[in-house]
Amino acid sequence: MDRADEADRVAAAERASEAERASEAEGAAAAERYEAASCDPVREGEGGSQQAAGPRRAAAFGRLAWQVARQLGRGAGVAAQCAGREVQGLWEAVDADVRRHAIQSPWMILSRWAGGARSQRRVPDDGRPPLFLVHGLAGTPGNFILLRQWLQFMGRKRVFTVALPAGRSLRELAGHLQEEVGRCLTAQGLPVEQPVQIVAHSMGGLVARAAMLDERFAQQVERLVTLGTPHRGTLAARYAGTPATLDMRPDSALLESLSCQVPWRGPPLYAYWSGSDVLILPPEHGTLPGAVSRSEAGLTHFSWLLTPRLWGEIWRDLEGLPTDDALRPSALALG
Repeated sequence: MDRADEADRVAAAERASEAERASEAEGAAAAERYEAASCDPVREGEGGSQQAAGPRRAAAFGRLAWQVARQLGRGAGVAAQCAGREVQGLWEAVDADVRRHAIQSPWMILSRWAGGARSQRRVPDDGRPPLFLVHGLAGTPGNFILLRQWLQFMGRKRVFTVALPAGRSLRELAGHLQEEVGRCLTAQGLPVEQPVQIVAHSMGGLVARAAMLDERFAQQVERLVTLGTPHRGTLAARYAGTPATLDMRPDSALLESLSCQVPWRGPPLYAYWSGSDVLILPPEHGTLPGAVSRSEAGLTHFSWLLTPRLWGEIWRDLEGLPTDDALRPSALALG
């Protein structure tokens, strides 16, 4: 702690002590005035009757209460100021990347109750493969509500979300993903072999890769975009013991089985990752040899779902557009 902060703390403590002494002195003086007023005899013919003593005592007590309340308020203000400085100091002591994650977390929690895209409702053909959005650990389809609306604005009509059940291993979730994709394609009147695209957040990327261990499904996926996916595991998974988090540990059997995909030789895979992601440890585990790496500085684990600038990058990769043509108006096929 530097000398300036220490001097501020000492000054605040001295002000609080002075306020307390002043409060005691004024309280004592008010009490004396109240006692004098309440004990002052009232004689008939010298200033009124006995009935006048009641209002005088009430007035004196009111003044006393006011003095006490005012001093208590001053003391509370000083205490609140000191507490505020303490909280500010603790907040500033936290790593900046952790603070950014904490600020964005409420949105991720609230978006859990947002609805997903229903696969039962027929949607018009937009001339592109159906796009499936796969959420991460402890997430829901609602996490994609902003990205999904933006993609639909950009002309992607056939965008569907997949809800992954909790408490299952990544292998089980991979089978669930395959079933949901087949069910959705059938509901849309499309063949089950219809080529599809996948955008997956965090754990969802590992679920997609696990599903692609099935050669038939691997050939069906035209493009895969992963957002903050721990392709090589994350040390943060050490703090939980669910089937899914056990699979996301760097030395898990699941990741060992996925090693046959390294270097990546499947369809185009775009791995988005950030050195500021505190949930992928180390952050470089968000990359995958053989895949196209998209690195962005200063982004959190949740920024991919909240930052419109990044959605343009994702849209470009799904469209297969070169970098220079990514956001040119002529390239925005909004059909």
